[in-house]
Amino acid sequence: MSKLTSAIETKIRKECESQEVVILLEEIDRLRQANPDHSCTLGVGCGDGELFVHGDYESIKACQKLILERSEFSAALQRVQDLNQKAMAILESMRIK
Repeated sequence: MSKLTSAIETKIRKECESQEVVILLEEIDRLRQANPDHSCTLGVGCGDGELFVHGDYESIKACQKLILERSEFSAALQRVQDLNQKAMAILESMRIK
């Protein structure tokens, strides 16, 4: 891990209170220890929509896959929540009658 990457992660760990970020950083550490030859770092830069990526090809492809899977899971979860909400509304309307 480069000194810059280490410094960024240290700052994130100190400043971020989000449990999701902490869990993600712990998973990154676990993956680095499992295979130190492969790693990938992604970031959003200054927030202007430009993404920066650092790592070997296989690690970047694996990271892309995880991001796409998460997006698919999020969309699926939203569909399930929408269906649940509709089902609850139908049940509620049936109780009123």
